[in-house]
Amino acid sequence: MDTRTQTNITSQPTRKVIKTIRHDGSSEVSLMSKRSLQGDRDSLERMVVDFAIANPVITTGTNAPLTEPQIADIRLKVREGDLTPVLKAYEHDLATPILATLRGNLLRTLLIQVQKTKVDVEIAMGGIDALLKSQELVFGFVGLTPGILVTYFGLHYLRSNLTSKRGARAQGEQGKLLRQLRNIDRVLQHAEPTEFGELGYRDLGLLLCEVHVLRVAAEKSLPRGRVAREFGEDVEELCDVRVGVGRQKAAAERVRWAYGRYLS
Repeated sequence: MDTRTQTNITSQPTRKVIKTIRHDGSSEVSLMSKRSLQGDRDSLERMVVDFAIANPVITTGTNAPLTEPQIADIRLKVREGDLTPVLKAYEHDLATPILATLRGNLLRTLLIQVQKTKVDVEIAMGGIDALLKSQELVFGFVGLTPGILVTYFGLHYLRSNLTSKRGARAQGEQGKLLRQLRNIDRVLQHAEPTEFGELGYRDLGLLLCEVHVLRVAAEKSLPRGRVAREFGEDVEELCDVRVGVGRQKAAAERVRWAYGRYLS
């Protein structure tokens, strides 16, 4: 899996979660458009009002035209789901359905009721839509989970590899330090001191070479600060030919036990 793919499966769900938290209006979780319900309700209202105006006898019981207050009352009732004028005409036409279909308002009332059913269905869908939107954050986190898992295991794998390689290099350096201490010990043990108890030129040269290699290797293994400074002091004493072979051996032994945890 390349870097771009891994970024997409993580960043895209994350952006969706952020949009949900911010109540972004462009949410994808929706069953219908925002204005579809309002448009259908307005259409139903106009259909019922036009029917009532065209049939005042059914609405008011008289042939007098409807007044503005009466029309406003019908509009209010339609918004509340009351289609009394239409239902009265529908019940009346059912007595003679064939004649009402040809000459009456049966077909018109049926179409108005179809529109009312459509509005009712959209209202129910609106409730489901609101429920989905309330759970959109959950859906977002569900979509984000695979990306998080892939990223986590990918980083864990890389870190494990880097740690193992670093550990292998550190073990190699520590093994080198131990070999240098062994060489230093061999030089001191096989050295033939002079009459003053000091190392000869040959043995001193070998010791200085081994100590130099030890210093270089220790720079990569020992922690900086006081430990490195004290190590330098002990190594200086180890190289000081004036202190005698005995103290040099003691210094080598001190280096071994004092810094053993960094060397093993």
